[in-house]
Amino acid sequence: MTTRVLPEARDDLRNAIRYYRSVNPPVLGKELAVRVMGAFREALEIVTAMPLGRPEHPDIPGARYVIFNGFPYLALFLFCRP
Repeated sequence: MTTRVLPEARDDLRNAIRYYRSVNPPVLGKELAVRVMGAFREALEIVTAMPLGRPEHPDIPGARYVIFNGFPYLALFLFCRP
């Protein structure tokens, strides 16, 4: 399965990383930024492995979501059959 990340999602991820990098002390901020990126990668792996295993979003018909482990973020996605 091919997974494509939309530019808007990349921007949101960059903003989250910038936010966490600004946390003091700087060593904690850097660690949090690395962890949020890891949580994003993990979410992509979950979606790629089993896209239909994720729940549908209650307010967006056809959209599914995966929550970032350890962070208050979720990724919305659509599954399109090839």
